[in-house]
Parts: sequence; C-alpha cells; structure tokens
Amino acid sequence: MRIRLTCAGTQAHGCMPLSGNDPNWAMARILCELRRLEDFEKDRLGRHDFLGWPSVTPTVVQSPLTGIAQLNVIPEDCGVLLDIRTVPGQDHGALQRQIRGIVDRLSRQYPDGDDRCTAEIELLEDRPWTETSRDEPIVRVMDRAVRDVWGRPPVYNGVPGATDGTFLAAWKGIPVIVTGAGDREIPHHVDEWVDVDDLLDAVRLYARTATLYLGKEGWDETK
Repeated sequence: MRIRLTCAGTQAHGCMPLSGNDPNWAMARILCELRRLEDFEKDRLGRHDFLGWPSVTPTVVQSPLTGIAQLNVIPEDCGVLLDIRTVPGQDHGALQRQIRGIVDRLSRQYPDGDDRCTAEIELLEDRPWTETSRDEPIVRVMDRAVRDVWGRPPVYNGVPGATDGTFLAAWKGIPVIVTGAGDREIPHHVDEWVDVDDLLDAVRLYARTATLYLGKEGWDETK
C-alpha cells in the first residue's frame, strides 16, 4: 500500500519562526506516530514465516514540494511518501483508518499557532498481500518441475515486493506463484544484475511447469 501525506504550513523567514508555521514539525510528529504504529503491528502479528515483518516505511521526504529549499526559509509545505508492506492478518482498510486517526488526533492536539499539525492523506496504490496454498494444483506442479529440472526439492518462501500476480490473486482469485532468476535482495540496488545461468534455469523451470500443468509429459525441457 502506498500513501502520500502532505502537511501545509506558512512560509516565513527562518529568523522569525513564530511569524510562520513550519510543516516539518507537523510531519515529524506524524512520522514518529507512524513508527509506533509499525511497532504495534509487529508486536500484534509477529514475524511472518515467509514475508518477514510488516513495515511502514517513509521513502521520500520533501520540503518544500516545489521549488528549491533554502536554509533560512520556513517552507510552505512538506510531503512524505509511505511504502507500506503488509502480511497476512493485516487489513488495508483498518490501516488506512489508523493512519487517519493519527492525523486527526494530532490535529486536535495541535490545532493552531506555529505548532499547528494538519495533513492531507492520499491513497496512491492498494496492493493487498497474497497467500497461495501448497495444495493448489499449480503449486504441486511447480514442486515437481523444480525436482525435475533442478534435481532438488523446492524451497518455499515469500516475496515482500508486489508483482502482477498480486492483482490476479486479489481481483480474480487466481492462485499465483512468484519465482524467478537471481537474488531477491538485488532489485533496486546499484548494478542490479541476474546471472545468465540462473536465467536459463528459470526459463527451463517455467517451460517444465507449463508442460506438466497442460499434461504434456513427453516434452524435453533441456532442448
């Protein structure tokens, strides 16, 4: 789930802060509360066996939203982008209400003056978590394909990022598997890469899975 928070302030000279309203203080208070929300969800749900910990991550903090920041100028606004990763047991609607509750509570606590805390919340994207049973036919077929192609039992795990499979599962109820070539911790790092041999092994696995699923037992995946 991805959310944008925007705090409005009043631009002023840095030497006269009381003549304006610094939105960065408001955003700082909100971010501290969001960290507490993340800790609460971790304590409530624990560490998921496959997906790890739920998280609420501010990935972009920008102030002002337009123009160039100046050391001696209180900005007129501040924005944050939240990358929220959920696990089974979390309800996205409930999380949105909790975030709204944080903003509303701080607005009541700091209603006016240079401490004023208000924020707008915009839901940018809502991708629910997915969980596929090992009893699904596609899972059993790929289990066998891994043994056939790679010569070992599969390792069952989870992927913390979202894929197109997220929408297939959430919107159409289609069971999905996320698997592929390369180290799953490499994406978005500097010099992102995939080993060519790993890529070829993945292609063979996909082909073997498809032919098994379609009943084409006699196909030779090595060709």
